[in-house]
Amino acid sequence: MQLIVLLTHHFNDIFLNTLLKLNDSVNTDYKIIVLFDNQKEYDKTIEDTLKNIKIIKVDLIKTTYDRLGHSMYIHYFRNNYNEIKSYKYIWIIENDVYYPNSFIEFINMHNMYNYDLMVPEYGVRTRRWPWTNRLKGFSKKYNVGVLAVIMRFSPILLSILIDTIDKTYSGYLESILPHICMERGLSIQQFLPQTIGNVTTKNNPYMTLIKKDITHGTKHYTEPKIYHPIKSHTSV
Repeated sequence: MQLIVLLTHHFNDIFLNTLLKLNDSVNTDYKIIVLFDNQKEYDKTIEDTLKNIKIIKVDLIKTTYDRLGHSMYIHYFRNNYNEIKSYKYIWIIENDVYYPNSFIEFINMHNMYNYDLMVPEYGVRTRRWPWTNRLKGFSKKYNVGVLAVIMRFSPILLSILIDTIDKTYSGYLESILPHICMERGLSIQQFLPQTIGNVTTKNNPYMTLIKKDITHGTKHYTEPKIYHPIKSHTSV
């Protein structure tokens, strides 16, 4: 079984649509949870609609790994550590990552690959990138990083992360994850290139066209690929 973890502090219309597609396509090969920022509130009737998805309110915690949403699964798995080993893989997906079909389809395309960490992008960073110098605990530092908006962890890597973050190692997730892999001899790879659309850390004009497709139910620009960031201002 694989665990799909989605991170959010709201349920906007686009994210809710993502959850509905997951809810309708999930089977016994997957478990889906939403980690919701405990400082926020949501319409509880959503739970009646998402029968196959569990919404769990979790506190943000202080950690060098991340000061916002990604700290929620650090907190969650510290309290549910033994759960990690029961999954073949654990997926972490931010609420503004969009895939036009169910994410199950995207996930299934990567089932044959057994890397410890899979990400949309992994590679060299410039010397001005701030996160390398903030790493602590590693025998050697490299100017490499990952784009962490959607990731797949092996249980081995996730267990090491939970065991060591802010203890043996410290640093921001985009930098610390590839360093843990290198330090511990674990594998890292990008998702299949044909599944990656425009995935960045900032909005741009192309994302506006993708959002128009989503809003109008068209596919003039949208392909069966992941896109980020796709944001909406309508929340429930």
